[in-house]
Amino acid sequence: MQVVEEHHFTTNPNENSLIIKLEHNNNIIYNTTSEWVKDKEFLHGTSRWGNKISRGQLFWQNELNFFSSRWANKDHVRWRSQPHNLFIKCLQSYFNNIQKDFIKRWNENHCEHTLQEKYFNSTQINKYIGPNDSIGAHADDQPDFGTDPTIMIWSIGIPRKLRFLRLLYNPAKPLSKKIDTEFKPIEINMSPNSILIMAGTTQKNFLHEIEKDPAIQETDIRHSVTFREHNPVSVV
Repeated sequence: MQVVEEHHFTTNPNENSLIIKLEHNNNIIYNTTSEWVKDKEFLHGTSRWGNKISRGQLFWQNELNFFSSRWANKDHVRWRSQPHNLFIKCLQSYFNNIQKDFIKRWNENHCEHTLQEKYFNSTQINKYIGPNDSIGAHADDQPDFGTDPTIMIWSIGIPRKLRFLRLLYNPAKPLSKKIDTEFKPIEINMSPNSILIMAGTTQKNFLHEIEKDPAIQETDIRHSVTFREHNPVSVV
């Protein structure tokens, strides 16, 4: 699988942040999934301010666990696991193999900055329609995803730009989400059938977002398929 774009950061103490885009050439899997996802009814929610979130979402976890152990309110339907689905499990198996091969090759060539292989047991699909569907800057740092998670995003449909914002390193406040305004955001064009991997300490050092894009047509659709290892934890 060909590397299209790579960003590797090791400047902060104990940092090993990897953001990498791969070209996925299996058009059979892509076309089959594109047709499969068209028939799905996506769920919507509201923001903390009561505004409707137009971006659609579906979430599967192999043990039917809720998205986050950290959240006290488990009433949000869109964050509950959908029932078991054979097609989703087949996708997880397929992309687990891609991850396994990638991690093996990476570690063979980066012995000082190795990555851990994960087991994808959850899948989240977001549906973006038109220019206004977006997602704010955030990190995939739920405790259920483990320490230094490897996360894979597969893009279906029209291209959208995925932006990465670097966080200021502050050893006194390791959980700070203050953005480094002097760092030029990384913009990765998520073209159809491309794969993005976020690995190592990326979630500790970066936020990522998809902004509104007036160049997108009202009827344009993109599906973002995200694979993660997801294991519930006890939160005190």
